[in-house]
Amino acid sequence: MVKQFEVLHKELHTANQKLNSIRCYMEMPVPRNELEPAILAVLDDPEHDGI
Repeated sequence: MVKQFEVLHKELHTANQKLNSIRCYMEMPVPRNELEPAILAVLDDPEHDGI
């Protein structure tokens, strides 16, 4: 049970980091053609820990 909690906690932490990175990209003056690849790279990275 503890191991399941640890796995879930790690997954939630990674998802939160991804969301924060995407928010950051959305607030930056990034050209649209560069924004999509940056966001997709964040989503595709299983160990993303922020930008």
